[in-house]
Amino acid sequence: FEARRRLIQSNERVWVGVELFEADKPSTPPPASEHPSCTEEDAARTRVEAMIAKRRLERIPDADGVAERKKALSDLFDKVEMFFESRLWTDASRTFAAYVKQVEELEKLDKEHRARLEAEAAVKAIEEKWNRAAAKDERKLSMFVTAVIVIVFMVFGGISAFVGKTVFPRKDIPSEVPSPIVVVPSCEEEPTEEEPKEEPTEGKRVEAFDLLTDKWAMDNTGEISMKDVDDFVTVFKSVPIERREECLQRALNLIPDNNVMVLLGILFDKSVEKEFVQLVFDDVLNRDESVKMPVLQRVYKDCSHPCWDVTAWILDCIGKTQNQ
Repeated sequence: FEARRRLIQSNERVWVGVELFEADKPSTPPPASEHPSCTEEDAARTRVEAMIAKRRLERIPDADGVAERKKALSDLFDKVEMFFESRLWTDASRTFAAYVKQVEELEKLDKEHRARLEAEAAVKAIEEKWNRAAAKDERKLSMFVTAVIVIVFMVFGGISAFVGKTVFPRKDIPSEVPSPIVVVPSCEEEPTEEEPKEEPTEGKRVEAFDLLTDKWAMDNTGEISMKDVDDFVTVFKSVPIERREECLQRALNLIPDNNVMVLLGILFDKSVEKEFVQLVFDDVLNRDESVKMPVLQRVYKDCSHPCWDVTAWILDCIGKTQNQ
């Protein structure tokens, strides 16, 4: 091949074996690439989406078979970062897009797993409720049967005493003998003392937040006031810490864009844990531009916000901070 290149440069003809290489013939153009080339801007935009997907991937719990896939996706992200740093824009953009797609598929599987667990918990709660009702009915029936047996024995005992007194009278016993007093237990339940009011249980607090979520999940709820936002945040804080992520994920999936204001109360509340603030922030990034851009501008004004660095980076990438 080196000899052929030199022959082409010198426009000479040489016999090699039985073939004649003609130097003045035009070289064959290289085949077109199967994938269109990408610019640095396209690769950077795809990288932003992949980094957002990576944050969502970190919050997926390590269920059966998920840990291995998460590790594989993490290794894939590191590999694509090497492409990006090597300025291989086409390979980086294509692999970043594949990474985002795989993360979305894993999120879909996790959502189905959560829905299955919720259904199983609901069925278990219904079964426990039925078992308690059946046990209560069984106790009532047992008390009723006991009362009936006692009454039957009383009747037969009275008849036997009457027959023995009239048919076989005894002279040493007076004719009138006071009958013994028998206390018959009542089949009605005894009134219990009024129990002191207890604080709402964990299930009731979760149920209260779910009801509030269902209310704002409808599109035609009307104008949202600050009182509605404060009530939503207060009920969310009352949910036990181990159930908050589950309840917040459900709210993020159900509440539409026109009611996203109630979720922003959690995003801008400095007393809420950072992980829940990050959940709301990631959800806002996946919403419509008319919802996302005002929120990013509002977060950008507060340098102490947990999501300020990501917000500043995104606004800088899309050219929204050039005059600030």
